[in-house]
Amino acid sequence: MIKNLIYTLIAISLILATPTGIVFADDIDVKGTVHDLTLYANWTGVLHDAEQNFMKGDYKKSINIYGDYLEYFPNDVNIKAMKGIALNNLRLGSTLAAQPSENVSFSSNPVHLNKLSMLEFYEILNLEPHNIIALNGMGLGFGNYGEYEESKKYFKKTLDVKPDNKIAKNYIDYIGKIEKKFIISSAAEKPEFLIQLEKKEIPGWIKNNAEWWADEQISDLDFIYGIEYLIQKSVIIINTVNIDENTSEHIPSWIKINAGWWAKNIISDQDFLSSIQYLIENGVIKLNYYNDSENLKRDQDRQRWNFQLYLDNITKRLKD
Repeated sequence: MIKNLIYTLIAISLILATPTGIVFADDIDVKGTVHDLTLYANWTGVLHDAEQNFMKGDYKKSINIYGDYLEYFPNDVNIKAMKGIALNNLRLGSTLAAQPSENVSFSSNPVHLNKLSMLEFYEILNLEPHNIIALNGMGLGFGNYGEYEESKKYFKKTLDVKPDNKIAKNYIDYIGKIEKKFIISSAAEKPEFLIQLEKKEIPGWIKNNAEWWADEQISDLDFIYGIEYLIQKSVIIINTVNIDENTSEHIPSWIKINAGWWAKNIISDQDFLSSIQYLIENGVIKLNYYNDSENLKRDQDRQRWNFQLYLDNITKRLKD
């Protein structure tokens, strides 16, 4: 239901005040992350109400419903996308979006709404780095701030995933025209945390560890130490951890084979790290740090806080 709705709403609702027309991708590939169908069913009627409010242009009510839902299902990419889109539509201040909603208190400051929308898209990218809606949403958000270099980075990432994406192409062209016509101020300083997060560099000793571990020259604990280092440096992003008490304490032997292939560059960094992320999140590889769900939430909150600080700094520059 939600996925089909997103396709429709992208085509109908998201109109940008630039020559590009539609805001986001005309083809959407978003996967939900809610697996507990019983709990999800309890929200079906409420989400239907949110959909109806959205279609009527009552984005404020939709945003509040999506926010309540995400308290229970924080990693549902579809709903996070809908909330981000609703926030963006509200920011545009269209006739429908500007209509008052009874008993709903919500800030209509466009700069604040732009930040809230971007925070949703940022969190989606932590869950799905190649999500087209989120990449274009981030590009548009930075464009709204006048941070055109950052904006182009995200649109170019969209084109890496989907080379024929018209929105990314049109907006990059549009930014090019702006840059030729106007003098663009220097970009806001980016926090060191975000710089390191974007680099996602893997130290050489990590690959050495993987090769030695595959050859059984070092222990599982030594290998896991390297994996924990990558997580702490945000090279690997862990979103949720399912701990099964019946899971074996031993790491399956085939993972060692993969580690050996990775060390010899037979498989890519992305393929190996994605497989490690999956195994950690599903409890196959156990990390002491993430046996405590509070540590996981604290890391997620830290990432969001750093990104929010970055956006606040941009907002301050706009006011100055």
